[in-house]
Amino acid sequence: MSLPSAYAAALLTVLNAKRYSEEKEKKVSRFRVSRQTLGKLAKRQLLRSSFLDEYEEHLRSLGWMMLELPDASYAFLETASVEGWTKISSNRVNKEITKVSKGTMVEEDLEQEVGAHDDMDEQLED
Repeated sequence: MSLPSAYAAALLTVLNAKRYSEEKEKKVSRFRVSRQTLGKLAKRQLLRSSFLDEYEEHLRSLGWMMLELPDASYAFLETASVEGWTKISSNRVNKEITKVSKGTMVEEDLEQEVGAHDDMDEQLED
């Protein structure tokens, strides 16, 4: 018995989403799967990074993209669904880019601007 190629696994993933969409009678442009489910689709217990890189490349050719999530699951987005999203240029942070490049601004300064520690403090309080 041979293992499915990365391309076959990508096709199976898209087919799974298509059938789910048909079953629920609604368009599916995003979904999640567990690492275990992706392993079942690929017939692999270990998902090597080389396999995942090739798999993602084939997904992109099929109009989908994949993100690995912190809980070791994967999120899938149909590429066409993000085409209408707002694009943001880097102009708003040109000064900070220059300062970071020159070493006159450090990550802690940026964290303060972003409020990164505030978010972490709130999570710890919950």
